[in-house]
Amino acid sequence: MSENPNTVEIADEFVQKVVEPIEEGVEHPHWHKHVAMTTLVMALLTAIAAMLAGMSANQSLIERTQEIIEADSLDDDRIQQEIIKSKHEILTVLGEIPDQAEVQAMAAFDDEIQELGSEISNEESLVIDITKTHHVFAVAATLLSLGTALNGMAVIVNRKNMWVAGLVFGTVGSVVLVWGVSRMLL
Repeated sequence: MSENPNTVEIADEFVQKVVEPIEEGVEHPHWHKHVAMTTLVMALLTAIAAMLAGMSANQSLIERTQEIIEADSLDDDRIQQEIIKSKHEILTVLGEIPDQAEVQAMAAFDDEIQELGSEISNEESLVIDITKTHHVFAVAATLLSLGTALNGMAVIVNRKNMWVAGLVFGTVGSVVLVWGVSRMLL
């Protein structure tokens, strides 16, 4: 494939007239290296915070599903217990003696209902706690993302104070991330 000589010449002229003078005039202040490093760290921490937010959201969903399954089982037990009670009331009205096995089954249902009620309450508390931890990680990821964006803008507009603002957001985001990890581990 042959190249058009005019295309090569036009590209050469563009590089000589536009790109090279821009590159020659660009000075990278010393603080830009620090911006690059802090941006890299914040991006890494943002990824970690986002990953942990996703993991906690999934864990919350799994726990909520378990809670729903237990609540369904509780409802089944209550229905079974009500059926047996109704049957015993009918038999008592008819003057017949209820089956002792069914009386024992009702007592077993009572115990199981109490146990399931307690498990459901524990699951609900766990889901609430995991959801709060998810929100902490989401806030951390947002703050770190803001810090990263401010760092990038600081380099583009060459404003050191914007980098400092990015550092503040990144620091607060990092503290929130550490707090979330401590909540998760406890």
